This record gives sequence, structure tokens and C-alpha cells, in this order.
Amino acid sequence: LTYWEKDARHVQGVSAGDGVAVSASRQWTDSLLMFVRMGHSNGGAGVAAENAVSLGFEYSPWADRSWTVGAGWADPSKETHGQRLDDEYVVETSYRFQVTKNFSLTPDVQLLLSPAKTPEEDRVWIAGVRAVLTM
Repeated sequence: LTYWEKDARHVQGVSAGDGVAVSASRQWTDSLLMFVRMGHSNGGAGVAAENAVSLGFEYSPWADRSWTVGAGWADPSKETHGQRLDDEYVVETSYRFQVTKNFSLTPDVQLLLSPAKTPEEDRVWIAGVRAVLTM
């Protein structure tokens, strides 16, 4: 459980804001982890959403690989994005694999429906790769 509060940034024209976030996960089996995240804010401080919920799972039957799938909903902040925005939805999947003992790669694909940052688009695809190097 997190409570946050951010001061106004008058030069940037951003009001103060506050909110709460809750995140929970449960390891159901050795290879299956489920998670849920929820958040609520007053819409200030330049936040992306006033309300948001996401859930998903991570499946990792191998020590060196895992597959994650998640879905989420957000009510875009009217103060940040304007008054006439539809709810935003996202579906995401990623696959992490260990390349070496100290280096992993995680390709990721997301589909955003009714994205708040680009309201002229119905859907936006996002692809990326995260690399983690440990010493």
C-alpha cells in the first residue's frame, strides 16, 4: 500500500496531487505467480490516470525463462489529458530469458486501446526489449 503526494509545479502549470496505490501478488505454484495492482488519484500532479486496475500472471517453469501476461484499465486524468477521453485499456506480454549468468533479455509487446496520449488513434502497438546486466 502506497500513499503519495506531490507539490504543485507552478512554472510548468501542474497542480498538486495525491493518491493511493495497492499492489499484491501470490505465488500459486512453483512456476505461477499472479498479481493485481490498483490505484486512485485526484488527477493532479500530472498523473496519467485518476483510477487504474491491472492484473496478470508470470509463468516460469524454467529457472532461466519466464513468460508474463497482463491486462489493465485506466480512467485518464481529465486535468492532465483533457475532459473528453475514453477509458484506456492495455494488454501486454513479455518473455524473459537468461542469455548468460549475468545478462538477461526481455522482449515485450503492448497493445493500447483508446490511448490517452494519442486520442486520435484507436489503438497503438508498442514493442520493446529490456536488457539487465548484473555484476
